Amino acid sequence: MTEQERDAVLAEADALRVGGDYASAQPKYESLVAEFPDFGLAHTGLGHCLLNTGMFDECLEQFKAAVTLEPTNITFLLNYGKTLCMLGEYDDAKAQFEKVLAIDPDHDDALEQMLYFPS
Repeated sequence: MTEQERDAVLAEADALRVGGDYASAQPKYESLVAEFPDFGLAHTGLGHCLLNTGMFDECLEQFKAAVTLEPTNITFLLNYGKTLCMLGEYDDAKAQFEKVLAIDPDHDDALEQMLYFPS
């Protein structure tokens, strides 16, 4: 599959996911992850599908993979941090928000998330 074809599959999977059709989007993301394991957007899309279908451990694996691939991607860091927080992994979540703030000290969402953590 070419990068252009990859991006078309990603766009289709994203549209399905945003429309709430996780069952149809998930296999598309899985095929992208299998063929392009270094493609952070595919891991993130798959993570969102897994999150929305209650597969939380698997979701965390995908969000972590995206952050590992692109450690300065603020969106990936926020996705991972918010999911960690939701699952009660507060220390790890806080670390993700701190990484965002190291990149962008005025990032509104990260600053808001940090309000939930004691100093």
